[in-house]
Amino acid sequence: VMTHFADPLLVRGDNNRSYWLMLLVRSDAITHAMPLYHMAVMVEIALTLGGFYLHYRNAIMVWRCRIVHINLMIIGVNLYAVMVVGSTARLLTILYETRTLVLPSLGLEPIPSLAIVRQTSYGIANGIIVSAVALLPNIFCALMFRRMLNYNKKRHARLTSQIKRNPNDEYSLSLRVQLRENVWSMQKIEFGVYAVTAALAINLLVVFLPVLFLTDPGQFELLQWFTCVGNVGYALSITATAPILEIVVAIHRGRVPCFLVRFFGREP
Repeated sequence: VMTHFADPLLVRGDNNRSYWLMLLVRSDAITHAMPLYHMAVMVEIALTLGGFYLHYRNAIMVWRCRIVHINLMIIGVNLYAVMVVGSTARLLTILYETRTLVLPSLGLEPIPSLAIVRQTSYGIANGIIVSAVALLPNIFCALMFRRMLNYNKKRHARLTSQIKRNPNDEYSLSLRVQLRENVWSMQKIEFGVYAVTAALAINLLVVFLPVLFLTDPGQFELLQWFTCVGNVGYALSITATAPILEIVVAIHRGRVPCFLVRFFGREP
């Protein structure tokens, strides 16, 4: 049972040392830089709310266009709901971190429960597991996909040369059209494969940076800043992934965004 002055986020380790569980930022450890922390929190809130609005708006667009099967939409909505729950818990714990909500102790509900809900929904452990498990297969997938794309491009070039010699070969003409559409579609998928692989690599690096730098138990203040930056980074990822659905809708409607035309070229 938590007492009035208990701190459930402090645990005892070897030699009776105290360890802080990073479920939220201990703002009283960075009082000399509170303006910077408040600025980071404002950016985090803006990115989180803006990202969820964009995700909601783009999900409605995908639903109206009937781009994906209803079962995939249900899976996506479930994942989205988990993110909403975690981010809502995070927004509420910010009230405690910034002392907008004044409580005598962390042992008072609902702060510990909200922090645990937030970390359960999306946490550093999930980043380690997902990145480590998915990074190597994605690298292999990107290499194999590149090889298939190059093979199709060479096949398309051979067919083009063959058609120049025999313009009346209807089979080669039909096959070249199919290959051209195939190459164009694969270029779009290739961009996504590279983007996912790069994101996993960056995520894995960010996850392990605190492990590399925080080697002394006395670096309590630096630990708070790493947590703060991690919170902003996750909020940024919510906003940065929002345009993906909008790009999918644009491609589905035949209106490829200008910056992607450089990668894909015009649709055949």
